[in-house]
Amino acid sequence: MCSRYAPVKSAYGIKRYVEETERLYSVLEDGLANSKGGWLVGDKFSVADINVYPWIKSHVWAGVDIAKFPKLQKWLAAIDARPGVQKGLQVPNAPAPRDGLAAESYAQVKEWVAKANAELEEIKKQAA
Repeated sequence: MCSRYAPVKSAYGIKRYVEETERLYSVLEDGLANSKGGWLVGDKFSVADINVYPWIKSHVWAGVDIAKFPKLQKWLAAIDARPGVQKGLQVPNAPAPRDGLAAESYAQVKEWVAKANAELEEIKKQAA
């Protein structure tokens, strides 16, 4: 959920976040409805699509359902199907830094990512 790491949960803040995210998704949906090629800008895959993709790809993590955005779902599936995107998603983690502070920061980030991935898998299981 979008409040996942907030130290204090705020119903108002969560509601506002989700509503604003859905509003932005609706802007993308409208843009895709007017697109001749099914991409965000012009009639071909561009840096605009590459830039927005991770934000939409993580919709489950953000706690936002994209079921009511069919064009956005189709756009996401089209990008997911690109071999270069699949290859990029498989890039391994960078090697761990060796100095003290950097190593500690790396360990914290690695722990956070592992926790996030575990939570995402649980969300997927519950949705299935």
